[in-house]
Amino acid sequence: MRSSVLLPLIILVLALTQTIGTTSAVAATDTPVLAFYYPWYSPGQFNHNAMWDVPVTPYESDSRATIERQVKEAKGAGITGFISSWLGKGNRTDKNFATLLDVSNALGFSATIYFEAGSGGMSSEGEVVSQLRYVMSTYGSHPSLARVDGKPTLFFWYPQGAGSIETWRSIRSQVDPGHNWHWNVETDRPENWLEVFDGVHLFSAASWMADATATYKNLKTKVDNLSSRYGQQKYFAAGVAPGWDNSRQDNPTQVRVGRQGGDYYSKRWESALACSPALVTVTSWNEWGEGTEIEPGTSYGNLYLDITRRYTASLREGGQATAQSVTSYTGAPGCSFKLGFKLLADRISSVSGQPLENEHGGPNGDSLQQTTSGLMVWRKADNWTAFTDGATTWINGPKGVQSRPNDQRFPWESQ
Repeated sequence: MRSSVLLPLIILVLALTQTIGTTSAVAATDTPVLAFYYPWYSPGQFNHNAMWDVPVTPYESDSRATIERQVKEAKGAGITGFISSWLGKGNRTDKNFATLLDVSNALGFSATIYFEAGSGGMSSEGEVVSQLRYVMSTYGSHPSLARVDGKPTLFFWYPQGAGSIETWRSIRSQVDPGHNWHWNVETDRPENWLEVFDGVHLFSAASWMADATATYKNLKTKVDNLSSRYGQQKYFAAGVAPGWDNSRQDNPTQVRVGRQGGDYYSKRWESALACSPALVTVTSWNEWGEGTEIEPGTSYGNLYLDITRRYTASLREGGQATAQSVTSYTGAPGCSFKLGFKLLADRISSVSGQPLENEHGGPNGDSLQQTTSGLMVWRKADNWTAFTDGATTWINGPKGVQSRPNDQRFPWESQ
């Protein structure tokens, strides 16, 4: 995302905890779960100087094999589609979106674009009309284009980057006058935009709201009331995010929302599902720079895919999971801590969780073991054993077990 317009230009350092009308427009079993997706990476971009964590294996977004792996992982966690950042015709994001659609068709997945209004070539009315005509004519008939209530779907970021509601009224009258598509806009003020658009979402997933439940209930009530005003169904998408940390980005707006070992993400899911949304958005599959990714990372392994899988399963069953039922699960059968990992786990048993796999070697010579709460690591570089929950690291070092934030180091640690 373009963080320069994502947040107010103030520094926010947050450590949030929280505990969300009318009947949902679709049955829970049919509710789309769509994750924001970024198709613009090369291996050299993944480094701890710019990101709080990095993927297990740095990858090339242009690779079909990478896209296939990501779709398989997401689908396995119950995600039904990607909302892929899109920066215009012929752009790298456009080429990779075409591949993403073809991969989705082969694997039973879906995808749509995140139209980033205000970006180069998508700022004026004429530019937006031209770009949307291209999207609709090129991808509109693709069988794997994501749909909401049967309509092909587009998501829009920062509509004011291209103009006012009057501008967008004119744009829609030119490209989709019959409202045959579902247009979903990012805003917390649906009353300003739902005359033209069909639904709303929050990319932030209410991440700087202490009470996401109240935020979502309020937004859904507004959307339902606007459905009555305009005489047509309007849709509310509830968002979930695992946390936020863009502190290593070159941006004056620093946002940190701790992951709390997966508890934060679980609570956001509870808030989202409690309001019976028409769809759920996940921020994000792989926005590594802003620290919102759930794609497997070096510090937490598959933890967030596991949590996602359990909540999406509950959604499909029409039930409401709780943080306790999702995150307080036992380890995998036949797996156990050994030697140094067992010693550390015994000393921090309240945070380390249970083993989901047995200890194994990592690509850089470290030893790794994923747990229900994070990741055990023996570091070859300095011979210390550590555990991280994604925000905090506990190390069994020269002064016994000590803890520190992930973005700091003890003087005796290898850098």
